[in-house]
Amino acid sequence: MANGKLKAHDTYYMDGRMVVLSCSGRLFKIPYWHLKKYCPILLHPAKHDIGSDGSSDDTAIPIDDYVSAEEFVIFLDFFYRGILHKEIPTDEWCKLLVVSSKLDCKEARARAIDEITAKKAKVSSIDRIELGNKYNVSQWLPEAYADAFVRGSHLTVEEGEKLGLEIAVKVLKGRDTCKKNGWDSSGDSNVTWLVKDIFPVQNSPTAGQRRRNAGRLVV
Repeated sequence: MANGKLKAHDTYYMDGRMVVLSCSGRLFKIPYWHLKKYCPILLHPAKHDIGSDGSSDDTAIPIDDYVSAEEFVIFLDFFYRGILHKEIPTDEWCKLLVVSSKLDCKEARARAIDEITAKKAKVSSIDRIELGNKYNVSQWLPEAYADAFVRGSHLTVEEGEKLGLEIAVKVLKGRDTCKKNGWDSSGDSNVTWLVKDIFPVQNSPTAGQRRRNAGRLVV
């Protein structure tokens, strides 16, 4: 430049600081700018132990209240390795939805929802109901409930545990009604109305409620 002074680029002159995090007995060192942009919740001082500022291994910021080490690796893989893979398995997108919801990372969450929606045929109706309810993806629920009502196989004990007692009982009620009336297609308007009758629209949970209600889901 004529005046001999260079100006930093607004986007690509990045903060060089690194932050050390601890989770499940493991240490992670991540660029500060990355956490600040995509996952600032992990930098919130209210969650730090006294003296834990992430500047070294000895002062690592504990994040066990949010995720497990395995979940955090899934989250990091998406940003640091995901773009290198042409095809990511559907179950990995389901896991990313779980962890990105817990960490309030809108970018990763939106991408996971888009990918799972496009590949919904590979995700069982029960898993779509569980994920949709736990992580506030309400657009999946009507079709997932309808699919569960008319599918050929019975609801298993494991699937009932995934859904929880109340939802499992309602799904069984829907299946019983469909069977009695001979409705065997999820696209049948009668099934659509039955879903609306058994599962009326409810208020969606907040992000904070999603984090509090979130369990260690393995898909």
